[in-house]
Amino acid sequence: MAFKKVLAGVAVLIGAASAQAAPISLSTTLALGDHLHLGQNKSLQLNVNSLLAGLGLGSSSITSGTLTVLGDSQGVFGFAGFDASGYVQTDSNQRATRVCLPFLGCRNRTVTDTYNTADMTMHYMDMVADTMRVRVGNSVGSDSADWHEQYGDYGAAKQDFVLGTNATGLHYYSHRNRDHQGGYSGALSVNLALDAVALGDLGSDGVLGLNIWSALGHFDINSVRLDFTVEKSGGGSTDIPLPGSLLLTGLGLAALARSRRVSENFTPLSK
Repeated sequence: MAFKKVLAGVAVLIGAASAQAAPISLSTTLALGDHLHLGQNKSLQLNVNSLLAGLGLGSSSITSGTLTVLGDSQGVFGFAGFDASGYVQTDSNQRATRVCLPFLGCRNRTVTDTYNTADMTMHYMDMVADTMRVRVGNSVGSDSADWHEQYGDYGAAKQDFVLGTNATGLHYYSHRNRDHQGGYSGALSVNLALDAVALGDLGSDGVLGLNIWSALGHFDINSVRLDFTVEKSGGGSTDIPLPGSLLLTGLGLAALARSRRVSENFTPLSK
């Protein structure tokens, strides 16, 4: 029975050791507000030593990681021309008027006034696909802004000129404008798994170096995030055993010693 209890204690110890060996996921985020133009670059360092110290681990316990860089491309739109339709009658109005002619006298008559409108679309374009590029270790990733376009609402009609007479009918001609924007803009995102070189850089001192630059156009860098995994049993001398594990180890050794003493002092009974 004592031997079975010892085995149970060893099983508990093995279970505790397995729990300690489970991977732990950590992350750190650096908020930024840098603006990069074509050819400009930004070098950064992410320090994770404080996170590791909180768990009693060293940088050598890091086993894998993923770097995510988020940015934003704002379109810069320049005037690129306009389109205009011909005048189209949009409304009419009949009214009574009194017409007086030489030798014919005056008489009442009905005339029709018309309202004619031409639509104009003003085009503003950004044809540069802003591109963010990121290097970490020997890995390089990039992302370019997507194409977007939108049309605004037509504004109020503005009168251009009037033809006709009060006696024969007036013809009003107006135009209304709307804006059209088309170009490359929006969110940028680069995601890179840490390669062997990057893991070596991070594992050597807990600091990861990276570089961000503009390969085309311009953009803002919003944030840099590092998600990484550590093995609690893989930190070597930097690992600190949990108090519960130490207690279980002591109890297991004590039970084993007591079992040996009982076995040594045991004398079988004669039949």
